[in-house]
Order: sequence, then C-alpha cells, then structure tokens
Amino acid sequence: ILNTHVVTLNVDSEIQTITIDSGGTLTMGGHLTLSGTSGTLFTRVGTFTAGTYIVRMKSDASVTLTSGTFTGSNAFFNLILNPTITAARTYTFGSGAITIDGDFNINPSAASALALTVDMAASITVAAGKTTTVTRTSSATANLSTTASNHALTTGHIDIDAGGTLTANGSTITLTGTLG
Repeated sequence: ILNTHVVTLNVDSEIQTITIDSGGTLTMGGHLTLSGTSGTLFTRVGTFTAGTYIVRMKSDASVTLTSGTFTGSNAFFNLILNPTITAARTYTFGSGAITIDGDFNINPSAASALALTVDMAASITVAAGKTTTVTRTSSATANLSTTASNHALTTGHIDIDAGGTLTANGSTITLTGTLG
C-alpha cells in the first residue's frame, strides 16, 4: 500500500504478502490471510488498523512473519498461525515489538510428525484476559520459542495443549489474566 493510499479491506481476503509503506493505510473490515512462501509476510511502516478482525498466517514455508512494530493503534486483534505443513518449518517474527489485543493461536496441521517452530525476535504482548494457545491439529507439533535472546512474553492466559511446547529459555513470561 503506497504512500498516500488508503485501503479498507471490506471482505475476507487471502493474499501472499502485504507491505504498508510510509504514508499508506490499511484498515481491516474483514479477515486477512497471508500465505506467501518467501520473504516477509506482513511489513508495516505506515498505518495498520486491525479493528476486531483476524490476521491469519498459513505459509507452508519457513518465513519471516513481520517487519515493523505492531503496537498501540497498529496492534493485531487476533493473530492465528495455522499452516498445513509438508516439512518442518520455522516462522520468525521480525525485530519490532508485537501487541495482540485479542488471542494469539499457534495451531499447525500435518499428516505426520512435522514441527512448526515460531521464533520471537522481540517482545510479544497479548492483552490481559486474552489467551496464547500453542497446540496442534493431527500429527503436527508446535513450539513457541523466545530464542536465546530471551524475548519477553506477556499474556493474559497461556494454554500449552497436546503437541504444543513453550521454550522460554531465560525469558520473563508474565501472566496478566485473572481467575474466573
């Protein structure tokens, strides 16, 4: 989305990758699925407004998920990583901090015991009262890793379900949810 261009996504859409240049604007009015198999799936320099919509990333490749900072008014609402993988894959977040105002779900699917590893390259904050879920469908496995750089994860709740792993290394993991 080029400088001075304003795009409002009014329907659910699937594209390979998206770049919001400086001065460009994307306002979500539908869910967005990114399925590119190379490069960076979502690059943000301009303005991104998620509203209450889902960004889903489902690349069957090892890719970089983000470039830029997704915090404050540019935060994700719900972020879902749910590819069907045909080989072991690594998703890597970019070096900009990530805020998710809704839920964060990692849930790969595979016909055999293949792993999706999701590497953090900056802090991730999921809203208080919202949930980070690391799970699988069928035979796949999922691992959320703070990496050796020990990036912080803050979330309301965390569910590590069957086939899911959180590799916290020396990171600070902060739970902000309440019981009830």
